[in-house]
Amino acid sequence: MFTYFLLIWPFIYSNARLSTQDGGTEIYSIFSFIGPEIRYLEAFLFIVLNVYIYILFIFSKTKVNQLTTNIFLLFFWVCLVSIVSIAEGLVPATYIFRASYELLCPFLVFNIASKLNLDQKTIDNFIKVLFVFMIINCITIFHQFLFLFNGVFVDGDYFRGIFSDAHVQAIFSYSSALFIISNENYLKKFFYIIPINIFCAFLSSNEKASIFFLLVCLLIIFSKLSRRNIFISLLVMMFILININFFIYTFSPRILEYSDNFSLIELLYYSGPFQMFLILFEQFSISFKNIFFGIGPSLFGGPSSISLIQNFMAPNYIADIFYVEAFGQYNFLPLSGFFSKSSFYLTILGEFGIVVFLIFILLLKNIFIYLFKPNNNVLRKPLLYIFIFILLCALLSSYSVWDSQIVLTPFFLILSFLILNNQSENCETES
Repeated sequence: MFTYFLLIWPFIYSNARLSTQDGGTEIYSIFSFIGPEIRYLEAFLFIVLNVYIYILFIFSKTKVNQLTTNIFLLFFWVCLVSIVSIAEGLVPATYIFRASYELLCPFLVFNIASKLNLDQKTIDNFIKVLFVFMIINCITIFHQFLFLFNGVFVDGDYFRGIFSDAHVQAIFSYSSALFIISNENYLKKFFYIIPINIFCAFLSSNEKASIFFLLVCLLIIFSKLSRRNIFISLLVMMFILININFFIYTFSPRILEYSDNFSLIELLYYSGPFQMFLILFEQFSISFKNIFFGIGPSLFGGPSSISLIQNFMAPNYIADIFYVEAFGQYNFLPLSGFFSKSSFYLTILGEFGIVVFLIFILLLKNIFIYLFKPNNNVLRKPLLYIFIFILLCALLSSYSVWDSQIVLTPFFLILSFLILNNQSENCETES
């Protein structure tokens, strides 16, 4: 029963926040009735199960793989940083809990899934459920496009589909398209769904995700190049470069408004991630504590930080840094796109410190080492390209990337299945 709960849970997760947020009502998720109470119950359940798993690891003589060991280290250090932050009393414990849990959650899913002995039938059923939700989302988007859209933004976004956030919808739709593109079996059967998913994702107005999706598509194309068609692909690339102005105008037209007044170097300097890095360096120079334990969960640009500022509960030195991102008040450069102080990696470094950041990077390395290993499983490549897409989006976004469990739960669930199968095959080979 718990196995099949994991099939539905990411949709509940993506539509229920640990703290309520105001949202538009004209175009909104069909799951908006789901409240934050479900998230607290789910978080408690997942944390208790993982603590139980770790206790078994400590008192058993079972050999633990490197990925699970590093997840345990991340869990330990995030808990330690959270306890330090609660002791300091800078923000309410609920916001600290939310920021810490959203970082850990995908790995907690992996730990649980790796103990369920998932079989191929369960994974196939999970993928079928994902396809059903993908179709429902597409139908909902087209309904919003044809009947509800009135030509204006709703909370800064266009279409949310069945999700409570348009950017979550974009990540899901682009990931669905990548899953089909990079899987030869699904590409033959469902190629006609790819443009529909791209259209639905594009309507979310997430230009950064659009650019990163195109980059991953180019990566897929070049990974399958032969000497025979490489010349044609180079001509296509030259055509794209020639039309770069159209590309920028399509995905981030507001950049063009400032191209006459600012040089490229100036635009890079004023970009959100670079400004965020300068502020982080300043915060780290204040004390060694900030370097090793971070400024504190929910205190440097993550979703919990923005909610904290919006509810007027953040310290002034944090509220002043992210007031544009929290309240949408424009400064002399546009908020959206590259000029928003929003980077998942800098958020981890700022909120949790360098130790947690290095363990997180080590975990990403562990995952990529496995995904790059050649094997015959058809699901390995789709996971690889979707993970690359997610991590690229995380460069310029804190929202709807790592906390988008609609994508990361299937990813880590299937990853646990593939790793267990690989381990069992290796054991059979050795015996």
